[in-house]
Amino acid sequence: MNVVEIREFGGPEVLAARAVPDPVVADGQVLVRVEFAEVLFIDTQLRAGWGRDFFPMRPPWVPGTGVAGRIRAVGAGVDAGRIGTRVVARTGNAGAYAELVAVDAPEAIDLPEDLDGAVATAALHDGVLALDRLERAPVGAGSRVLVTAAAGSLGHWLVPLAKAAGAHVTGAAGGPDKRDAVTALGADLAVDYRRADWAELAGAPFDVVFDGAGGAIGRTAFGLTRDRGTFHAYGAAAGEFGSTAAERGITVVGVEAEIAADAVHRHIRTGLDLLTRGQVRPVIGQRVPLDRAADAHAAMAERTVIGKSVLTVP
Repeated sequence: MNVVEIREFGGPEVLAARAVPDPVVADGQVLVRVEFAEVLFIDTQLRAGWGRDFFPMRPPWVPGTGVAGRIRAVGAGVDAGRIGTRVVARTGNAGAYAELVAVDAPEAIDLPEDLDGAVATAALHDGVLALDRLERAPVGAGSRVLVTAAAGSLGHWLVPLAKAAGAHVTGAAGGPDKRDAVTALGADLAVDYRRADWAELAGAPFDVVFDGAGGAIGRTAFGLTRDRGTFHAYGAAAGEFGSTAAERGITVVGVEAEIAADAVHRHIRTGLDLLTRGQVRPVIGQRVPLDRAADAHAAMAERTVIGKSVLTVP
């Protein structure tokens, strides 16, 4: 089979296609013929060498953590009737940029035939994280919520779901096109954080902030959080606000917040249901052939993609 691997730490050009032996399906596993592999922003960060103290990835490795496709074969102990079933599956810390993946059978979750596989991949990580954070957040009628990086793949969940909970939602994104995309998601207010005055335009204070941007934007967003509010950091800003958060009584939920395995599967199934019913409508900003994964990474690094990125496998 063909895979795309990271040969060394560096720019998108270090992604290279290679032919490798097909995976062996062990007892209790299924073999999935991949149709779509999701591309997460963290894939681009790990490729560049970020997070080596926290992530065990060392070149060469096949990146990617989630796929959609059909079960081609099953191992001993798995119902052979599952062969041919459309599924989505998390692949662990790596291995998704491939034509075939072998996963433990419980990780392969059945997918409705009428749901676009590319869209379905959004339930694997974006949906799980959004649903988990919303369970941890006091979002309800009258809540004031800020979502940064709101035109990104996670914003496509957080904005409409916070609105559905009755919150007043402000979405912040970079550039007029992304601001328009946030408005289309249903945000009450969309602001462009490339403007120097975006914090004033946003209309603080906020009861709950979901920060996917990090850095200077994250620090500004933290400043817009009301005393005793909740700040969810899932971008690079996580962990930067300890003492200040304590002084102001702000609850900070960082990237290190773990999600239990049983909750992950529950959130994926809930996410697939929301997608099927159209309550969440992720935009697939780019569908790139597997062997051009470097192009997908380059576009994400340039911040030109609205919504989610996937690799297509012929």
